Amino acid sequence: GGATLRWKGYTVTGSGVYEGDVTGTLRKDAGDECDGLVVTGAFPKGEALKGATAVVELGDGSTRGCRVLSVVSGEGESHLVLEADPGFAVTETGAKHLFFPLRAIEGPVRVRVRTSALIEVADGEVKAVGEARFLKEGE
Repeated sequence: GGATLRWKGYTVTGSGVYEGDVTGTLRKDAGDECDGLVVTGAFPKGEALKGATAVVELGDGSTRGCRVLSVVSGEGESHLVLEADPGFAVTETGAKHLFFPLRAIEGPVRVRVRTSALIEVADGEVKAVGEARFLKEGE
């Protein structure tokens, strides 16, 4: 999960990893405006994380991947807007699956979003999930 890569006088920098606690979920099926995760932590607003996978880790160590569309900031929290229903709800003691296997899992619910940068050297084009820069040392 690094944020810098150096090679032959060039440097690629990216945003690294964003992490936080999941304090709630949003579900269109439950009447919410969007499908999403309510999270703590500093996540970049807007579409900087569009296409990234938010990896949610439940209290038993199991994980679930959720595709991010955008990030909306609220008071003291952020909403990771997702492509699809998160499929679980946060409870006072952990989380519960809303579909099969319908299990309740105790413990903290965390999220991690890794960003990426892809450099096509021939074209000098930078493609990224998150912010990325491609520089020649000395420039």
